[in-house]
Amino acid sequence: MQKIKMSILLALLVLAFSCNKTPTQPSPQPPSTAPAAPSNLQATVLSDTAIRLTWQDNSNNEDGYKIERKIGAGGTYVEVSSISANTVNWNDTGLSDSTVYFYRMRAYNSIGNSNYSNEVNARVYATSTLLYHEMVLIPTGEFQMGDISDTGYWSINELPVHSVYIDAFYIDIYEVTFEKYDAFCNATSRTKPDDYSWGRGTKPVIRVSWYDAIDYCNWLSEQEGLEMCYDSSYNMDRTKKGYRLPTEAEWEKAARGGLSGKRYPCGDSIDGSKANYGNAGDGYDNLTAPIGIYPANSYGLYDMAGNVWEWCYDWYGSYSSALQTNPTGPTTGSFRIARGGSWYYDNTSFLRCAYRYSIIPDFCLGETGFRCVRTQ
Repeated sequence: MQKIKMSILLALLVLAFSCNKTPTQPSPQPPSTAPAAPSNLQATVLSDTAIRLTWQDNSNNEDGYKIERKIGAGGTYVEVSSISANTVNWNDTGLSDSTVYFYRMRAYNSIGNSNYSNEVNARVYATSTLLYHEMVLIPTGEFQMGDISDTGYWSINELPVHSVYIDAFYIDIYEVTFEKYDAFCNATSRTKPDDYSWGRGTKPVIRVSWYDAIDYCNWLSEQEGLEMCYDSSYNMDRTKKGYRLPTEAEWEKAARGGLSGKRYPCGDSIDGSKANYGNAGDGYDNLTAPIGIYPANSYGLYDMAGNVWEWCYDWYGSYSSALQTNPTGPTTGSFRIARGGSWYYDNTSFLRCAYRYSIIPDFCLGETGFRCVRTQ
């Protein structure tokens, strides 16, 4: 009887212990695949020493993100931060003034890394947000200028193909917008150009003459305490560090994006998903599009094909076959050069990197705008 009582007591003790024991939690299962890549990476300048990155998180199984940065288009990417999962922004601080930074990122977990996100770049510069011009450095070097593919009818103005050596320079990532040009008009009491009710803000400014573009460059240089590149007769001094229009050769080198022998900024073919032109544009048929909605070229420059023609400094003239260094075109002429094509034309020949458009410099057209450059 005593043994039976002891057995019952032991059974009760075991049952009590089992009831009070915390249930074992299942071990977390490791991911079975690498995470999806983040997308829509964007860079916003916060100050002359800081840039904020934002992106879209496309995965639910990442352990975190690796952020890589390089200085200038010719730099080498290095990892600068590893941050936690489920975040959508990061601030890069302690940067150097007047420097262009490139960024890319990817997600990671125990299985591996995702593909890289899109690449973005921005230049920190001590100036107001409104007037700030995001620029990228185009490296020193030689390139082949002119119609390398010799496409026939149009190429008569683009031959002979010739070698051109260009010193490094900065160029606007985007075409100058109404927002920026309107600030110039407000400050100088100039009449603002008509937008044909297509919209101002971040759309490229239109109906500006070559002289208007030059005046804007000089004014912007003055606002930032830089040397003005143009005298009262609109002659250019490329050695000065202020804002100016690109030379025709600088524009073509930038448009090619380092791609040798290609017809367009994006390669050998182009369509309405890559540029705003004619009736092929992505929702902007026969209208200008906001800056930066079409893919950038390999230098990170937007709208180098389509949207608006862009004024260059040069007078129109024939090409020489001789090697040239930092050419600025003829000393006199009747027409100034514009490059890049516009929203208006269906013919993709106008979008080629080599295509040359000549316009009377005081014309203000609904398809012509500009972007700025600076000598390094």
